[in-house]
Amino acid sequence: MSKIAQSVRDVVANIDGFDETFRELEAEWAPDAPPIVVSMSAVGRYLAEHAERFESSNIQRIFQRVETKLVQGTELEKDAVATGFLEAIASVIDREPARKSVLSHAGDAARSYLQEWNKFWGIDSE
Repeated sequence: MSKIAQSVRDVVANIDGFDETFRELEAEWAPDAPPIVVSMSAVGRYLAEHAERFESSNIQRIFQRVETKLVQGTELEKDAVATGFLEAIASVIDREPARKSVLSHAGDAARSYLQEWNKFWGIDSE
């Protein structure tokens, strides 16, 4: 049985490519479950770093699920998506600006969060 939080698994449900990320997280945090923020961060980082491995429709599905959690999720889910998933993507883009294309799938709430994040850090969002 996976120790990855259900909320994290829901974001990538029925989308291949995250099993190794989950195995690495579980091994690193064993015998405990990885924290949800850490798990969301790993998913966001992997997606941004390897977007070319995913069909555009699957990236869209992930961002739709992220948007739902960001808008309608529990406070824990909202925090995990924002400070985990989205900030991990922002970090990858900061290092590799060419990876920014993954954000073409982001919803309004995710884009708004990232704009505020960039503003806070003095990063040009354009």
